[in-house]
Amino acid sequence: MDKEKEFTVPNLIEWLKTMPENKKYDWSSARTCLLGQWCQSKGLKGETLRAMSCVLGREEVFYDIALRESHRCTFGQALQRALSVTSIDRGDK
Repeated sequence: MDKEKEFTVPNLIEWLKTMPENKKYDWSSARTCLLGQWCQSKGLKGETLRAMSCVLGREEVFYDIALRESHRCTFGQALQRALSVTSIDRGDK
């Protein structure tokens, strides 16, 4: 699979770095939530986009980054959560 098509935390981090830090996303819709917008950036559309967004949202790591703190829904806040996840994976915390 092409690296930019992969759905991994490092890939999500790279995408989040391109997003406006203070821009809010709507966590309540599979198409407009962070994961839906990420899927759309990878070329997914329609039902495929919605389905993949929902699948990712059920994975604990992606849920923690995008949805767990639904009151903190900016791309910058999500980037900080994603970076925190990767530092925990490396044993930094």
